[in-house]
Amino acid sequence: MTYAAAKALFREWALRGFSRHDVRCLDCGLAYGGDDWLDTSLSNEQWRLIHPAEGGILCANCIVRRASRLPRVIRMVTRIEFAEDVQ
Repeated sequence: MTYAAAKALFREWALRGFSRHDVRCLDCGLAYGGDDWLDTSLSNEQWRLIHPAEGGILCANCIVRRASRLPRVIRMVTRIEFAEDVQ
């Protein structure tokens, strides 16, 4: 399952009332969808470099931690979008 597919599935579960706290970051255990969870988007290629195993999710902090250990990472950029920015 790709990261995008997993993210969509977990979001659907949350909207249907399933316990999102059963889904946690593989590295630190942060509960998906909680107040401290930050949705993060990566290309499939980037995701495979950071998380080569099948299944599971990572929180934004753990994604950055894993990415910072990769030999070819030269910078990481954050983009914040506000509701009025989305058309």
